[in-house]
Amino acid sequence: MLENLLAEGTVAFMTCQSRGTSNVVRSLKSAGRGYRVLFANGDLYHFYRGHISICRPPNMRSVAVGMTVLEHEENDQTVVLFYDGTLMLSSNAGWSVVGSVTPKDDNALVAVTGHLLSNVAVMYRDGTVVDLYGSTLAAPADPHPTPGASLLASPNAKGLYIVGSGGWVESVNGDLPYHGSLSRVKLNGPIVDGAITSQCDGYWLLGSDGGVFTFGSARFHGSLSGVISGHSARSILPLPDGSGYWILLRSGKVYALGNCAYLGSMIYHPKGALAIQLA
Repeated sequence: MLENLLAEGTVAFMTCQSRGTSNVVRSLKSAGRGYRVLFANGDLYHFYRGHISICRPPNMRSVAVGMTVLEHEENDQTVVLFYDGTLMLSSNAGWSVVGSVTPKDDNALVAVTGHLLSNVAVMYRDGTVVDLYGSTLAAPADPHPTPGASLLASPNAKGLYIVGSGGWVESVNGDLPYHGSLSRVKLNGPIVDGAITSQCDGYWLLGSDGGVFTFGSARFHGSLSGVISGHSARSILPLPDGSGYWILLRSGKVYALGNCAYLGSMIYHPKGALAIQLA
């Protein structure tokens, strides 16, 4: 169900369609630019002030891995990475293939990031980073102790952060500063996602148990550790000013912490797909 937005499950569309809603919870908290929720079958839900847009890529037989929002491009554009290496652009005009990388049986694709189509980057499980067409941007000099989990880019600086499931953080391909990691900390669950502050002076890491860890100037606004059951946390998205963040569970439930306004959730996807990422 679309909690607090639509009373019933809805049909996903090949091109984005917008629906107004009348029962959104009103508050003085910030909605930012809203948020998008990506599901494993490729369905993309965009929640924003009083509206929701629902998109579904045409004829995709692969599982969605992740997405990135092109904040510096015109219109509303999102790049979605699929397990077979296809990269598709979702915009107001529909869907189109914009790139392809080679999947590897022993080294799966795990993340995508970028703020312009020209600097979209994709990461393999071992931490190797490539561009839209598979050219290597960064490769680990030595094997990492645990797999790569998240790839972070800043719109205000060159470079990338590679985040590992064991809590390690590596700055590559630019000048992003290192603010610490969790590589020597015993974690309750693997790290599944992260986010950078707008000034590139800190970052958040999210554990699968809902734990939130802050570094540098990133502010702590609470966590879901001990609140949610199992290791169901999937993704974290902060407000641009860092005054709060949203956390996504694999069920599609979104939690708003700090100064974030709650804009709705897609709980229990009609096709049974799990939620993958928030952006």
